[in-house]
Amino acid sequence: MQLLSGLPDEVGEGVEQSWGRGCQWYRKAAEMGLARAQCNLAWCYEHGKGVELQLEEAFCWYQKAAEQDDARGLFSVARAYDYGRGVAQDWKEAVYWYQKAVDAGSAYAMCDLGVCYERGEGVQQDYAKAAELYRQAAEAGNPPGQCNLGYLYEVGQGVEQNWEEAVRWYGAAARQEAWPGPNATWPGAMNMARA
Repeated sequence: MQLLSGLPDEVGEGVEQSWGRGCQWYRKAAEMGLARAQCNLAWCYEHGKGVELQLEEAFCWYQKAAEQDDARGLFSVARAYDYGRGVAQDWKEAVYWYQKAVDAGSAYAMCDLGVCYERGEGVQQDYAKAAELYRQAAEAGNPPGQCNLGYLYEVGQGVEQNWEEAVRWYGAAARQEAWPGPNATWPGAMNMARA
């Protein structure tokens, strides 16, 4: 119930919007072990919404959710290692957590793990594996995965060059009306854009 109580305060649904009050409710639910609330509270710490920006504290809460095999928690731990946010950057550790998030069904992790294989970050560079992961993300409706798969078709890396497929996947990404970008400002809209 505390998790549900935080959302109206966060978005101003029926009450005056208050990140601080929303974070208080998320904390209560997070302390009860609810993975979704742990991720929401972590996001608040990661972005300084309703609490002081504290990347280490954000990482701790994401880690608690990841320990419950929560896909969002797993993905967020992977990204923290990938970018060194709240923890020392470690691409091998990022790959480990991305794979766990992929296994939990995260399309975002499929895309970002594909990036690791495409660039050879934390793993041996493997364009075919990158294409396979991008395809999984793309077929799950992930716009960055669609775009990245389109690029591999455009340049013929990991797949046979195919302009029609490139246009198909670029178009699929472009047709998605609303997907969070790098400046998303709510916990449910994780930062999907990949630098």
